[in-house]
Amino acid sequence: MTKKLFAKLERLELSDIPDLNDKLDECEFFAKLAIAESDSAKFRWFFSAFLSSARSFIDTQVKQLLFANGLLGGASAGQRNVLDFLERYFVIFPKSNKKTEFIVKASHPVLIEMINIRNKNVHETSLIFCCENDGEQTIRYYVDSDFKRSDAFLFIKNLLSVLHEIRDKTLCEI
Repeated sequence: MTKKLFAKLERLELSDIPDLNDKLDECEFFAKLAIAESDSAKFRWFFSAFLSSARSFIDTQVKQLLFANGLLGGASAGQRNVLDFLERYFVIFPKSNKKTEFIVKASHPVLIEMINIRNKNVHETSLIFCCENDGEQTIRYYVDSDFKRSDAFLFIKNLLSVLHEIRDKTLCEI
């Protein structure tokens, strides 16, 4: 098994492996497209892609932090700061009785909102958007299942801010 793995790794082109900023760059790419888009359907598509790329970014960063800090087998006292940081955003617990697999659930309000609206958009129905124009700018809102409106542009800004915090800590710890 190990020989096969090393044989596959030797064939990899290392320049093709994305760096730590790649997933965050992807999030920002779709965020910029969404914010600049005036067509409602295209805005919805870009917002959906932004949500999915944000979810992918979170999964990638948490796994990298856990792996890079040797936390897949349990944390030592010196690694506690990494877990303390992660626990500002997530609840992390072992999957079944396996020490190398974790279930990660969002605990930060912005991340919880992101996961809820992404899951609704992906697994239930497309998000509903409405617009208001105050004469100077158009504000887009997404509507949740209780018909509560939330400012989509403000949400994008807040989510990107949280993702940057996570990325910055990941860069320090890897």
